[in-house]
Parts: sequence; structure tokens; C-alpha cells
Amino acid sequence: MDYIKVNLHIDSEDFIKDILTYDLSEIGFDAFEQTSMGVVAYCTEDIFNENSLHKIIDNELFKNKLKCRIEKLEDKNWNEIWEKISFKPIEIDKKVYIRSSAQKALQKIDYEIIINPKQSFGTGGHETTELIITQMLKMDFRDKKVLDMGCGTGILSIITSKLGATNITAVDIDTWAFENTKDNFELNNVNARVFLGDIQAIGNEKFDIIIANINRNILLTQIPFYAKMLNKSGVLIISGFYESDFEVLDSQAIRNGFSLKHQSVKNGWQMLVFEKVSCTVHL
Repeated sequence: MDYIKVNLHIDSEDFIKDILTYDLSEIGFDAFEQTSMGVVAYCTEDIFNENSLHKIIDNELFKNKLKCRIEKLEDKNWNEIWEKISFKPIEIDKKVYIRSSAQKALQKIDYEIIINPKQSFGTGGHETTELIITQMLKMDFRDKKVLDMGCGTGILSIITSKLGATNITAVDIDTWAFENTKDNFELNNVNARVFLGDIQAIGNEKFDIIIANINRNILLTQIPFYAKMLNKSGVLIISGFYESDFEVLDSQAIRNGFSLKHQSVKNGWQMLVFEKVSCTVHL
């Protein structure tokens, strides 16, 4: 399949680039590179919509600040693109080290994760992934049953395994994410299930912990399902949204029997931790 490459030149603060990247992900772009000139975004040709792209560009936040160039890339060049923008090793809280299989291992680290991404989100470099990982390091995953919704590269599932979870399910609607997660599970010797699909793929299973690093609109829709799927006193960790989205997400969680236990923010991105305290569900 051919791909679309969009070069967006914007001279602005990094948080503006983050907002631009988030908005582009909402219309189907799933691979990004931040450069000194702005943002380079990629998506498959079949889902590219130029009108949707221009609606973002015309947003008051970006208006008259962006220069856009659209290119078509043949599929045969895609591996070369990813090799070019391959992520650098990432260390989180001096406990987690994330690298590709081509990079050297780090000595004296608690948890080493090997990720060979087919898409940029989920390598640990994005604020939302880092926020969740930092929170996970404070929790007890031993013998827990965990659901990773929107698993991306599978990185959060891999960490749950290393933290002691014994029953892990990863789900993503994207075919590349599905295949990539399977590959990364094998690289890290993780024994877990991977499903291609949405929340309906899980059926009526119950979990002790659900992790969802997606986006605000999907989370608002799925929080009632998470409430049904969690065991009593189960924990829900969500991220993938801005600090300004807090009130609407917190309200939806409360309506569905959750109590907020922790929140953290980095560069405008937020992570929330809820505990299931009642059986109230509003589907």
C-alpha cells in the first residue's frame, strides 16, 4: 500500500507541535517525526483526506503559522523511512530502559524493554506513555489479570509482564499494531494474548487492571465498558489526552462508578488513575 507524507513547517513551541501531532492522529495519521522545522506525518493513502487536513491547518492555533507539503510515497520506501526515524533509547525513572534490538543493552537496569516499532507511538518517548509507565512502577501487578487497550507496540503489556502480571490481553484496531505487538512480545519473551479489533473483541471477560492510552473521544465512549469489565476494586489507568480534558473524563468515570485516585501531567498531557467503587454503568 502507498503512503502519504505531509511536511508541516511550523516555527513554534514544542507543545504546539504536540497539539498538531495529536490532531493529525485523530484523522488517521499514525507515524510522526518532530524536526527543527516542524512535524512530518505519515498515513496510508486509503485513509488520507485532504479536506480534513486543511481543517486542522486552518485552526486558529495554527493559522498563518503552517506551511504544508504533501507527498506520495511508494510502499517499497516505507522501511527506509522507519529506519531513518528509528527512536533513540529511552530511560524512565532510572528503572526502565527501552531500546530497539539493534541498540546496545544498558547494564544495571531493573527492566529492559526491546521494541522494534512499525509506528512511532508507543515507544516510550511520548509523554502519555511515560506517564503511564511511571505510574505502573508504583503499582503491584503480581498475578494480576491486565487488559491493554490500544496496545500500539505492546510496550505497556510487556512492562506489566515484567512487573509480574500473569494474564495479559492486548488489543488494537490497527493491523500494523497487532503484528508489531506480536513481534515485540516474542522479542521480550512475553506470553500474552493479542487481538485485532476494538473493545468488542474482549467479550465478557473481567480484569483487575485496564490500561488505555488512546484519546479523549474513544475513552469517553469506552469508560462504561471498562466499568463492566473490571473486577471489584479494579484499577483503570487512562491517558492520551490533554489536561484540559480532565473534567469531562472525570465526570464520565464518576458516572460509571469510578473514584479518582491519582493524576499527573507532563507538557500538557495527562494521566488519570481510577478505582472501581460501585457497579453503576451508563452504556
